[in-house]
Amino acid sequence: MAPAQGAHFGHPPDAPYHLAALALVLLAVLPRQSRVPAPALLRAERQTRIYTAHPGRVAEILVRQGQSVAAGEQLLRLASPDLEHSIAT
Repeated sequence: MAPAQGAHFGHPPDAPYHLAALALVLLAVLPRQSRVPAPALLRAERQTRIYTAHPGRVAEILVRQGQSVAAGEQLLRLASPDLEHSIAT
């Protein structure tokens, strides 16, 4: 009697190879958390120095740290008691 078609005599079963392939596919597809700690230094893309014509101080900061801002957006308010006094008199 001839062996059934597709039967593999004398070869190891394919099950361990299929399980290994399935495990590799799952490792590649399933999301997993991973972190690689590394020292870093972040710098702003553009920096601008701000100068005033009269002495003053920062009275209010209008944005939060890390917040994105657009060109022309007001970032802070300055107060100049000497300038305010000279304007009032």
